[in-house]
Amino acid sequence: MVLIFISSSIPMNDSDGFQWVPYIEPTLQNLLHIPLYALLSFLWVGGLREKKLSPRVSILLAILVSTGFGCLDEIHQAFVPGRYGGGMDVLLNAVGAVVGGVVRLGGWEAGKL
Repeated sequence: MVLIFISSSIPMNDSDGFQWVPYIEPTLQNLLHIPLYALLSFLWVGGLREKKLSPRVSILLAILVSTGFGCLDEIHQAFVPGRYGGGMDVLLNAVGAVVGGVVRLGGWEAGKL
C-alpha cells in the first residue's frame, strides 16, 4: 500500500517525474489497476488468514480494505499535479480486489494457498 501511495504521489507534469508513464496507452494504464489491486487483495487475504478468520470473512475484508484504499488513493491523486482521480479507476481497483480475493479463495479451498 505504501508503494502504491508513493507511486501515485509522483507528479506527472514535472520533468523529474516518471516521463515514460504518459507514453503508455491510456487503456493499458487503466487496465494495470486490475492486477495491482488483485495482488493487494491477495496479500491481504494471506495476512488476514493468520488471524484465524473464516475464508469468506478474510476475502470480504481483503476486498473491502483494498477497494477502500483504492478510493482514498484516487482522491489523493486528484491533488497531485498532472494526476487525476477517476471513478473508472475506482471501479477497476474494485474489480482487481475481487479477482485477487477470488483467486486466493480458490487456492485456499483447494488447499494450495
